[in-house]
Amino acid sequence: MPATELEGQILAVWTSVLGHDRIGLDDNFFEVGGDSVRVIRVQNELETLLGRRVLAPKLFEHYTIKTLAAWLRSSLETNSPIPVYPTRLPPETVEDIAIVSMALRLPGEITTPQGFWDLLERGGDAITDVPEGRWPDHENSTSEASLRGGFIRSIDAFDISFFGISPREARSLDPAQYMMLETCWEGLERAGYTMEQLRG
Repeated sequence: MPATELEGQILAVWTSVLGHDRIGLDDNFFEVGGDSVRVIRVQNELETLLGRRVLAPKLFEHYTIKTLAAWLRSSLETNSPIPVYPTRLPPETVEDIAIVSMALRLPGEITTPQGFWDLLERGGDAITDVPEGRWPDHENSTSEASLRGGFIRSIDAFDISFFGISPREARSLDPAQYMMLETCWEGLERAGYTMEQLRG
């Protein structure tokens, strides 16, 4: 497939997903209105268009029309499969594994594996009253069960600039997504990796 044709098809997908047509071939998808939700829509439309699976992470790596078209065209021309997640590993690839790092967020202000172990050792209890403002209607509830629980504090204390997330996208994210990003980063850092080593 000619490069210009593929670029035109990707442009049509982006235009459809983003809702506007002022998009250049070198524009960054995430700077012209794209976000992680729209990436999935682009993924679905490209898979329908190409009749092939396309991994969403590749759309984060190739975030301009030009670079995405070049990668897709290379994969299609060499007839190499566009990567998909394997549903099952063949027996010969199964090996022993070792846990070399952990990261977590748990009730009781627990943010490290050691903190979790300390709680278990002392038989601690992380159940507390509902934090102020967490459940606006809980004070009017007649259910005893809704008055206490295991709560993770400061769920809104997230550095969006550190992860390159725009304020617009941050408003659509769930606190669980914040925690996933933070704990993934911490886990890799605790294992001795840097993002530069893992990039790509």
